[in-house]
Amino acid sequence: MLGLSVHTLRYYDSLKLFPFLQRDQNEKRLFSDADLQWAKLIECLRNANMSIKEVQHYVKLCLQGDETLDERLTIINQQEKILIDTITELNEQLALLRFKKSYYKKSNNLK
Repeated sequence: MLGLSVHTLRYYDSLKLFPFLQRDQNEKRLFSDADLQWAKLIECLRNANMSIKEVQHYVKLCLQGDETLDERLTIINQQEKILIDTITELNEQLALLRFKKSYYKKSNNLK
């Protein structure tokens, strides 16, 4: 569903990144919809190259309530810029690959 391995979910849980995660009588993790949304956000932040330490800080800010909205917005803005820069770089690389592909196709047709 999220594309995260069981190992990754356990790792994130061990780092207290799921602050509301419940367990059953056998200590099995019971992921609610809210926990799955947390997991999705955490993975998004990680994919934007946010370190585990930074994600932990972000989760702590979320738990502190609305008084940390400005700081959380700053973090999200920073991550957005990182993603935009990454997308720009990837688009430039894709353009070069497409150019080379076109060149090779044209060169191959000349033979």
